[in-house]
Amino acid sequence: MKLCQRLRDAGFSVWIDESNISAATQWSSEIVGAIEKCKVFLILLSAHSFGSHNVIKELSLASEAKKHIIPVELEANTELTNEVKYQLAGIQRVPYKEYERIEAAIRRFTGENAIEQTSAAPIAKKRSPMLKYVFGILIAALAVSAYFILPGKHEAPLEQSAHANEIKKLVVLPFESLSSDKEDEFFADGLTAQVITTLSGLAGFQVTDRNTTMHYKGRKGDIPAVAKELGVRYVVDGTVQKHDKNVKINLQLIDAQTSKVLLSNDFDGTLDDLFGLQEKLARSIAFILQGSLGRQAMIDSTIIRQGTKNPEAFNKFVIGLGYLENVTSQQQAEKGLSYIEEALRLDPKYAYAQTVHAFYFLYKFQYGLNPSDLLIADSLAKNAIALDSSIYEAHLVLASIARFRGEIDSALHETAIMLKIRPDDYNAHSFIGMMYYERGQFDLAAAHLEKAVQKNITGLDTWSILIDCFGALGDTAKRNRYIDESLPLYDLYLGKNSADAGTRVHYALSLANRGLKERAHEQIVMILKSSDINPVVYYNIACAYSIMNEPKSALEMLKTSLDKGNAPGESINTDPDFKNIRNLPEFKALAKRAIETKGSRGHFN
Repeated sequence: MKLCQRLRDAGFSVWIDESNISAATQWSSEIVGAIEKCKVFLILLSAHSFGSHNVIKELSLASEAKKHIIPVELEANTELTNEVKYQLAGIQRVPYKEYERIEAAIRRFTGENAIEQTSAAPIAKKRSPMLKYVFGILIAALAVSAYFILPGKHEAPLEQSAHANEIKKLVVLPFESLSSDKEDEFFADGLTAQVITTLSGLAGFQVTDRNTTMHYKGRKGDIPAVAKELGVRYVVDGTVQKHDKNVKINLQLIDAQTSKVLLSNDFDGTLDDLFGLQEKLARSIAFILQGSLGRQAMIDSTIIRQGTKNPEAFNKFVIGLGYLENVTSQQQAEKGLSYIEEALRLDPKYAYAQTVHAFYFLYKFQYGLNPSDLLIADSLAKNAIALDSSIYEAHLVLASIARFRGEIDSALHETAIMLKIRPDDYNAHSFIGMMYYERGQFDLAAAHLEKAVQKNITGLDTWSILIDCFGALGDTAKRNRYIDESLPLYDLYLGKNSADAGTRVHYALSLANRGLKERAHEQIVMILKSSDINPVVYYNIACAYSIMNEPKSALEMLKTSLDKGNAPGESINTDPDFKNIRNLPEFKALAKRAIETKGSRGHFN
């Protein structure tokens, strides 16, 4: 679905079964018609795709119709079965992550800049950096099917299933050195130990201890058998290759239940600081694994705490949530909303659907700053809590609304309820930390934010606020330590999500704080090239310029942020990033204006 949406955003007309077609005759007719009309046929390769008779039929139809076929590998080195070898013989495969090559191949086969749109698939607006904060938290909290592989029907009422925060049992097998040098083997063993230590400290992981793991050095054998022997589901395996002062690590994350490779990543570094490199690579690997396994938990769980016994309402809910979780355009968000509203028409007392409905309007407010959207979100969240007061996410909506209104006491009240429901939750600690930060209580903020990043290494916005806290407390050593730990994580994330201006500006802030001005300016230039920047991003650019002691640029960006509707309120006067410009008359005038206006809060997105 992400590939499909990205192609649509690029201006292509894409046909894919998005409607959960149940009637076989209608389904087969639509499939045949779509294949006959298409110019390019993409087949996504995995072990599962060749287990589907329908996929094989569709490929045969496309081949017989002499369509341009592009095989896209979801799993690396997928072995072709006899049924498809003839149709795919001699056709070069493209890895799923190499999107530019996929798009280039499509354009080459069509001979056009973009495939002409049909009325069924209008041209999407150019993708703009959407605010991920609300739905990022929602999906971290709700375990859902991230793709639309839904049960066709339910023979019995839906039951409550395991929660998203289910412990993931995994083993990190000893990394294999591809060199004959004994010192390289020691490096590989040290890296294995670092990765085990780092993962063991994260929430949701139960990692096999190092002593047990090292028994498998040199005798890994059958990975599913090893996993069964150790009682784990996930296996991390890797190789280390050194050349002169350079080191390259290949990492794989394998689901031993299905033998599916969930992740394959390469990491590069230099040996200038051997132990520092091991630590850096271990954190980078943990960052990738935590994000990947968080996603896998969503994919694995097709049923969450429903609060409905209506199977059709549940199906509509999951489809809608799938659209909203992968949102890249307002049009897509509205489509997701239509499914949520249909679920509520089928079951008006569906509390989780009410909560997601509230999240939609909270997201819409963040993007458009329309106060009426905030009122709707508030009403929907309170309705959900009236139906089920234990819904963590509904309290998160109310906490977010209170924060937007500048009502920090109310926000802290809701987050206290969240912590009672989930005492060890990353989102609750992160949110409370942000509230104390806005109040200027940096010691309390840092305490909660440190807990948050210890539980979830992937929360880059939390890292940014934590760094600011130690800057405000004058603890330069801790500030610099967290900056150094987070910079490689930003590189990893932005390498795959280059359009995320909100995260990129946090990266620029960290670079500015570390005195890396040239790199910070590079990030700001990249952000400002975007045609659609959220007001909060301008605020954070102003912070970066202030940190670098460039008052003119800082004031210009701050004024732009306020002009576009951002209102950071009283927190503008406690924000430590503005210490270099706080006494300037121009800043005081802008601060007065910010306090007098209520709206989106500053610094977060």
